[in-house]
Amino acid sequence: MDALIFIVAMGALIYGADFVIRESERIALHFDISHFVIGATLVAFGTSLPEMAASVIASAQGKSEMAVANVVGSNFMNIALILGVVFLLSRNLQPDRDLFERDSLWVLLPPPRSLD
Repeated sequence: MDALIFIVAMGALIYGADFVIRESERIALHFDISHFVIGATLVAFGTSLPEMAASVIASAQGKSEMAVANVVGSNFMNIALILGVVFLLSRNLQPDRDLFERDSLWVLLPPPRSLD
């Protein structure tokens, strides 16, 4: 019985994902939105929706610490995955200047204010 539920759930998931992508493309073309913007929005929404659903359910059941742990854990995992991919891809790069020495000052100082 569990296998049947799993197969039906996977079918619904695949159909739902296909429906969302097809309809969002139609909306983007109707409002003349670039494919990159709608794609990035879909990816952001798609990756955040499971965490949001789990947090809402946990909060509704009175388990607020589980909701907070879910948010912190998913953010930590996203940052770790992105940094890991960047480090793997940039391993062979050899910049001709010291990026930290030159650019770290801009990170530490606030932007200048206008004198309007």
